[in-house]
Formats: sequence, C-alpha cells, structure tokens
Amino acid sequence: MNTKEIITESKELVSTDELMKGLDLLLRHRDNYIKLENTILLLRTSLFRIKKLSMQGLVTVDDEIVKRNRIASSILSILEEIEKPNFENSTEIKQQERITITDDFYNTRIMDVEKNEEGFRLPNKKLVQDFHLPRNRITAYIHEELAFHLEDESILVDKFDEQNSIRAKQNKVKYFNSVRYRIISTPKLENGKLVLHLAPLDFAVLSIYKNPDTDSSIKKVIEHRLKEIENKIPPELDIQDQYFNPQNINLLGTEICLITSDNKILLRKRGKSVLFGEDNWDVSVSGYCGSADLINQGKEIDFSKTVQEETRREIGIIKGEPTNIMFTGIHYNEVTGANDLLGYWRIQSSAKSLRKLIIPNTIEKENLFKTNEKALEEFVWDTYNFMEEFSSETIEKALKEAGIKPTSFEPEALWSLKLALKNIRKEEIY
Repeated sequence: MNTKEIITESKELVSTDELMKGLDLLLRHRDNYIKLENTILLLRTSLFRIKKLSMQGLVTVDDEIVKRNRIASSILSILEEIEKPNFENSTEIKQQERITITDDFYNTRIMDVEKNEEGFRLPNKKLVQDFHLPRNRITAYIHEELAFHLEDESILVDKFDEQNSIRAKQNKVKYFNSVRYRIISTPKLENGKLVLHLAPLDFAVLSIYKNPDTDSSIKKVIEHRLKEIENKIPPELDIQDQYFNPQNINLLGTEICLITSDNKILLRKRGKSVLFGEDNWDVSVSGYCGSADLINQGKEIDFSKTVQEETRREIGIIKGEPTNIMFTGIHYNEVTGANDLLGYWRIQSSAKSLRKLIIPNTIEKENLFKTNEKALEEFVWDTYNFMEEFSSETIEKALKEAGIKPTSFEPEALWSLKLALKNIRKEEIY
C-alpha cells in the first residue's frame, strides 16, 4: 500500500468507528510506519480538537469520548513498540531515540521527543538524512564548470546594487557578494561515508532570487541560466532528488552547536539583516560554505573549515580541535529552502570564556544576554544569546522560563540541537 492510498483511506478520522479504522491501518502497516505519519497526525488532531472543546465546556466528556481516548492510548502503545524506520541510507536509530507525538504538536506545529531522552521539541520539516560523521568521512566535490556567478548576467549586477541601496535606506547591513555552493544531486551515504556534489553559486544571485520585490522577468533570467547549467551535468550524477537537483538555487550552509568544556551550549537569536529567519532563534554558529573552505586544489570542501571560519567571524577566537567537529545530518527547510549540514563541536573553551567574547561584562548566572562585542561578522551585532547546561530537560525548562517558544526557532536549528543531544548521549553511553 503506497503513501497516497494510506492518506486517502485515512482522510476523515473523526468518529469512534473511523478512529478504529485508523488503528487498524496502524496494525496492518506497522512495518511501514514512516508512511503512516499522516494517519497518526489525523488521529491525534481529531482527539486534540475534542479535548480542546471539552476544556472550553462545549462538549460533554461522555462515554463516546472516553472510548475515543482509549483508542488513542492503544495507538500510542503500539507506537512505543515500533521503531520508526530511518531515512534511506541513514544510520540506525536505536529504540530509545524514537520520536513520539504529543498534543503540543497541534498548538505549536512541532513534534516532541521523549522527555527522558534527548527530549527537545522538533519541527517536522525536513531532515533528509541523519548520520554521525567526522569531517574526514564527508567528501564534497566541486564542479567548477557548473558555476553561476553574478557577472554572468549583467542585469543581475545592476539589480544587486539596487537591492543594497534599498537595504542601506532601511538601516540594514548591505549584502556582500561571495562564492558559495549548492547541492546539485542526491547526497549519497555509503559505507559510513557521505558524498556530495556541489556547484558554485554567488550569494548575490540567491539574494536577488529570494527578494520578494524582484521582478519575475529577472527571476526568469536566473531560472534560464540554471537550466543551461543543468544541460552540462555529468550523466553519472543522480539529479532526480526532490530537493537536491540542478534547479536547487539554495546554498549549502552549516548549523553547529558549540558545547563548552563545562558542558554548556550557546544559542543565538538571528539579527534583522539576515536573508532568512530574521529574529528567529538559531544554534551557536551558522553560515554558508565558501571558497575559503576549499581543499585539494579547489576540488573539494572541508566543512570543518567552514565551521571554524564562521565561529571566528561570528564569535571570535576559541579553543577547539577541528577533529572534534561532528556532522549529524542534512536538513532542508521547506519554507525558506535553506539547505544545511547539521553538527556539533565540543570545544575546549569554557562557558565563561565564550561569554566574554560576546559580552565582556556580564553576570555569569544570567543565561539570556544581549551581544555588545562587535564580531567580524556585522550580521550578528544585533543578536541576543542564550546559554544553558547541555541537557534536554534544563534547556527546555530555561527556555520556558525565559519566554522563548520552540516556534521561535529555525527548524534546522532544533534538528541540529536534537541530533547533538542524541549523539553525545550515545558517546557517553558507549
């Protein structure tokens, strides 16, 4: 039974009988749980609506509703026994790392993992792959012949200048153009090694294309150029991926959690001048891969160099071994289109020394504080910061006390945090 058939069979799960049909679906297709997510969400949505109406005094909690809730309990019990299959080519997810669903999903559009495990709430869009790899287990090939630079289209040069003039009038930091990279084929994870194929794309091109004020005729110029590049793609590359193909204009970035020597994590609120996620909360360090990260005579990228450079530019000089940088997944943000390589870095710097790079004079007990030290990267000058013990329970509790909601985070940031919690926990176990 395919996904479309399952969704069709489970569209209106409202009455007790229909909920029973949903339970039957789960029992019959328990070995193919990844295709049952829509069924489960529909079941829980129905129950949440009933619960909400009951709390508002609009529905009497009668035997019918009690029966419905018992069905839900049966469904969740079955889910606890089923290990959710991982994405294709991903590493095994152990039983204690399964994702479960709670009513909070329908209030905040997030998913909740088990509280006694990594425990942090997650958005459901879109972890493409998860793994646990050091920098030397990732090979990213650069296809320079497939480059798209701003100067390739003169009309784009003028548009970029115009765009920056408008930003200056809005008191926003001007964009600076630089060579970045986009994924052009399906990421391959084989024998514990990740292989990516990237093509150069100037940041200016992306900023023009994503600007809502850009005329459609200019966007068509960009799309036409991408189509021309597609015709040059080597035939051996798999370009049928839903997200990563020659028409993917989104640049590859990194989302990294910094874990200090005394087991604290730094989270940062994005500023008002960034391209995506303005004023949203993020991980410790994030940024696009650039030409400064190239190795092997410019034929490959070392993502640990990306992490080190972004950390230096956004925070300052820290103590940390590049060999301790671990990458944990690839995320595609279905809202913004952002592509990110997720990961974490256990550094030798303490929380105190890290804090001093951001705000020299601060009370150490304060876990929420504003940036007042100007880093090299101007885009982070107007940020806020959050520092807390690196455990799911303390992070959730502290965020709640600070009034920071899960929905104020970028989805890729929460996935990066979740995978860091999961993998570091495994390191401690083994």
